Amino acid sequence: MLANVVLVNPHNSQLAALAADADLSVSDTWPLAGLSPQEHHPGLSPELLLLDVRGLDALPRDLEKYKSRHPTTRVVVIAQQLDVALLRSAMHAGVSECLAEPLTASDLNAAVRRVLGAERASLSQGKVLAFSGGKGGVGATTAAVNVAAALATGPDPSVAFLDLHTQDPGDAAIFFGIEPRHSVVDALDNMHRLDAAFIRGLVTRAACGVDVIAGPAHPTEYPPTAEAVHALLHWLVIPYKYVVIDMPRLNLSVLDALEPMTMTTVVLTQELAAIRRGTHVANLLRQRYGKPRVNVILNRYDPRAEIGKDDVERIVGMPVSTLLPNDQQSAVAAANIGQPIAVNRRHPLGKAFITLAERLTRIPTEAGPRRASGLLAGAAGLL
Repeated sequence: MLANVVLVNPHNSQLAALAADADLSVSDTWPLAGLSPQEHHPGLSPELLLLDVRGLDALPRDLEKYKSRHPTTRVVVIAQQLDVALLRSAMHAGVSECLAEPLTASDLNAAVRRVLGAERASLSQGKVLAFSGGKGGVGATTAAVNVAAALATGPDPSVAFLDLHTQDPGDAAIFFGIEPRHSVVDALDNMHRLDAAFIRGLVTRAACGVDVIAGPAHPTEYPPTAEAVHALLHWLVIPYKYVVIDMPRLNLSVLDALEPMTMTTVVLTQELAAIRRGTHVANLLRQRYGKPRVNVILNRYDPRAEIGKDDVERIVGMPVSTLLPNDQQSAVAAANIGQPIAVNRRHPLGKAFITLAERLTRIPTEAGPRRASGLLAGAAGLL
């Protein structure tokens, strides 16, 4: 199936059959009242709304509010005819595509493909690099911060850092040496305000050149939803070449949000508890995203340790791509002064982080401009 859709205000019973012929799976049918804030639909937001406005004088007033609450849901409008007023209203409400009668299954299929293609292009413009540890204290935040710093001093220095630790203290701001006025919670609680200008107001520029969206000073009661994280990533991958995410251990509720993720790096140490829990995390990620998008590294590597690299690879069932040298004293000293050690390209640990960053940048990803599709794209220059 091309996509799962919800029909809103179907003008006649033939719309469901038309959707099926267009290779769409209809999961539900709503009246226009289904768009109102008072209506609650359990589960994640629909992938796509097929909104039938034939017989209506204008778009539903609740549509724009619905899109602000569900920014990742795409909307395709079906109208009797297209005019400037409708197209202007559709663009303002965040509609992805407008179609007019007569409508065929082929037309609908092509429109949905354009909508999905534009979405995937926008989500693949920048590379998303996530870091997670099997347990606390393995250095996942240190690795994420230093890879971001290494990327910011490299040939493509457009880097955003996203600290998703909302229920436990996130230390990224300390490691970057910043005192942010805003946090990731400000973004997640204001989905309706997300745009390029709002994002610029949220970030704090670190001395190393990384734009940081830090974790909150005080833990929140609930973890972020996958929908909110996905929407935030949607806006971050457009202006930034790289988005580095410091993941909490492991918040399963945001797994779906990482779909635009290029690579997740699981950070382990030569400690049995860390390896066992890290193996669980790696397995979950491999099942969800596939083995090529999961990377395993060993932090504080000691070649004399009882558990060696080969032992770790046998337990995890994956190769260890990078060995970060055991220099905890230098790592702590760098964190205490708020200067990632990767900024020092002569330091052995700094060099190791730079090598890791360079390896991650070589991961291929599709790229494309973010643009409106179909008739809305053609109308953009006229309205």
